[in-house]
Amino acid sequence: MSLGTTGKLVIKKTVNDSDIGDWGVFGDTNQLVQAQVEVLADETSPKSLNIKLSINDGYGEQCFNVIQTLKMNYRHGENSEILSAKGKQDFYFLLPKRASYNVYLEIEPDQPVEKTWLSVKQGVKTLDNVTINQIIHSEI
Repeated sequence: MSLGTTGKLVIKKTVNDSDIGDWGVFGDTNQLVQAQVEVLADETSPKSLNIKLSINDGYGEQCFNVIQTLKMNYRHGENSEILSAKGKQDFYFLLPKRASYNVYLEIEPDQPVEKTWLSVKQGVKTLDNVTINQIIHSEI
């Protein structure tokens, strides 16, 4: 969990779809990068979705790729019927140098996904122990 007020926002995007991506300039061995993904799905959403997140460098070469399970939390109506589902996942990275990167993600299954948010911050601080993905790429 990052401290919400730390870091500089370098990417902020919302789409009414399951696939989202954008370019930003960030990275440095001393600057922790956080990619935060939020998903809103309809009532047909399964209990979990798969997030495929990839980072490409300015040459289009893939630097990082991961598939992670996103647990969905259901919102219920008056009669206990499911109205919608929402999930949120954070990814943390250290990149070797400041450069232009493309952060792209796909969510599967995509049918129940109504909206996806992607934000990337550089220079975040965390309260908890988090998994940090150290990206080492010969071209970077």
